[in-house]
Amino acid sequence: MFLFKASQYLKELEMFNPDIVGTCRIAMENALEDQDFLRLDAASFKACPSDSIDYAVMEKTNAAVVIRLLTAIGVEDLVIVETTDAVLVAHKDQVQDVKDIVSRLKAMKRNEAYLHRKVYRPWGYYENLDIESRYQVKHITVNPGASLSLQLHYHRSEHWVVVKGTARITRDEETFILF
Repeated sequence: MFLFKASQYLKELEMFNPDIVGTCRIAMENALEDQDFLRLDAASFKACPSDSIDYAVMEKTNAAVVIRLLTAIGVEDLVIVETTDAVLVAHKDQVQDVKDIVSRLKAMKRNEAYLHRKVYRPWGYYENLDIESRYQVKHITVNPGASLSLQLHYHRSEHWVVVKGTARITRDEETFILF
């Protein structure tokens, strides 16, 4: 996994692989708006060099962090807890101090103190992939045969993609199957 601010990544990409940035800018300039979607110009985007993020930036930059397998060798009395949200490494005698970390997160007004990435519901669960002030992206897993409640939104739109299985969708008075 790569961790970086998008703005910093773009600066690094501009420095190390300007051809990618240039073709992506052309694809954005020629993009078409389709209701709530922005559709990149396909021909321009296909012209983009197909270098991996590893080769294009990550092998060359000093401004990013890479998180991979966590291992511990030659240590004793450690508790290591990994979840989808975070990794905790603590001496076994200090694990109760995790409440101090939560207090600090709350003082810093960090969402991690209140929200978990994966939230379980009676119908399945969802994972928050990205949240900003004007949008939210979730990966929703609905248990077979389960259903979500009907919702009505006046000031936002929802876009669904069925990745696996089928879904029976109700929109206004219409019901249909989505694959």
